[in-house]
Amino acid sequence: MLYKEKNYRDGASLVPKKIAGEIKKGLTDVPNNLKQYQIKRFNDDFMDYLIQNGWTKKIILTEKSKISISAAKQRIGLCIQTGNMARFYADLIKMQALFLNSKITSAIYIIPTKECAREIGSNVANFERLVNELENVFSKVITVPMLIIGFYKGEE
Repeated sequence: MLYKEKNYRDGASLVPKKIAGEIKKGLTDVPNNLKQYQIKRFNDDFMDYLIQNGWTKKIILTEKSKISISAAKQRIGLCIQTGNMARFYADLIKMQALFLNSKITSAIYIIPTKECAREIGSNVANFERLVNELENVFSKVITVPMLIIGFYKGEE
């Protein structure tokens, strides 16, 4: 798997290089089962890789809710979004809440690129739209520093 990055609100410098490298290694090493509607195996394999490398499983926002993000390590929140476009807004709000409540200091957001999202299915969230909306619509609302990583299989 290949990837590209976007630094949002200095997230790239706030995420330790070792942690960012770990994520990128996982993306390149985990088998890329990206055929249409078969992304679950990739997600499961990537989560197994994270857990083997010291990441937690889901992080619940509060004891009074079942709302969660994908994982965390050293106060870095992580969301993996390979589903419907509408879901990435929920992820952003969850990470912003954790950031405002001082539970995370920054975040990593893993999402397919636009071309890759088309391979996965219809109306799948994508890197380009996320970056565009963060910069042009939600820049005053979403303040959690993030390293955004868009993954894809080959040339784009």
